[in-house]
Amino acid sequence: MQWSGSHSLDGLPQYMIVFGIVFDADYLYIVAHFPQLSISRDRVDKYISTVVDKLPFRASLPGPTYVEAAVGRLRVAIALLVLRNHASRLVKLWEHQEGFWYKWIINVELMMRLVRTTVTVTVIAAWAVTRTRTRVMEVVKMAEVETVKKTCKKINRKDPEKQPIMESPISKRCPCSIYVGP
Repeated sequence: MQWSGSHSLDGLPQYMIVFGIVFDADYLYIVAHFPQLSISRDRVDKYISTVVDKLPFRASLPGPTYVEAAVGRLRVAIALLVLRNHASRLVKLWEHQEGFWYKWIINVELMMRLVRTTVTVTVIAAWAVTRTRTRVMEVVKMAEVETVKKTCKKINRKDPEKQPIMESPISKRCPCSIYVGP
């Protein structure tokens, strides 16, 4: 199952990682944030944050030798320039997603969540071929209705329409998405 190009749905490509900056009195920390699929019973997907780099950045320069401090500040300047270019690239990629970058993120999260279900092969194939949000949501709705029907049969319910459906975190942002509770 491919997401785009040679990247799998199990993780985002490196150029799609979101970075943050944390500054304290002595250091500038660069933190990477990336989505992680849950393997626990609660099935709540999370974002994992990890410190990528710790750069010395003090307000006052120590002692008579400024070489180390100057090299440290040069590293900070280069890191901030690289992060600015990275953010610019992300914005350009997100702008091409029907004009709304957040829809693209929701779709990727939805696809990552659906990878765990048995009815997702059709959804992912349709998404890879069409890459349009409308078509994806149509296929997702059909797949989720089938999931509800299969779940109802397993618990011997006669009417799948009366099956309780729980809201997932994604459904709060995307009204087309439903999640059948465990």
